[in-house]
Amino acid sequence: MYELLFSPSAERYFKKLKDKALKGALEKALLEIAA
Repeated sequence: MYELLFSPSAERYFKKLKDKALKGALEKALLEIAA
């Protein structure tokens, strides 16, 4: 149901993020939303 969040376009977007702390925070937020 939440696989959409990790679609190829989303993965490319995350790879572009240079701030790993920000990436981690966004991933945590997505996991919390999906929970």
